[in-house]
Amino acid sequence: MIHNYYGIYDSVAKSYCYIGESKSNETFARMCEIMAKDDKTFLGQSPEDYKGYHIANFLDESGRFESIEPEKVWEGKPHE
Repeated sequence: MIHNYYGIYDSVAKSYCYIGESKSNETFARMCEIMAKDDKTFLGQSPEDYKGYHIANFLDESGRFESIEPEKVWEGKPHE
């Protein structure tokens, strides 16, 4: 089975600040949206500074991680 890995890129720090697994691009984007609405989270404090990318796959039969070309699946927007 393939497991999707995602990263949240911080445009101020110019680095990834979170790496984790999610079932799909849509479930990862939903998690980011929920966090971006909560001002107690790092995403919620300055959502416009962050973008979410699908960055790798993990193959559980072989134990291999496969890096992929990062695909943007979420972009934070400033609070309205």
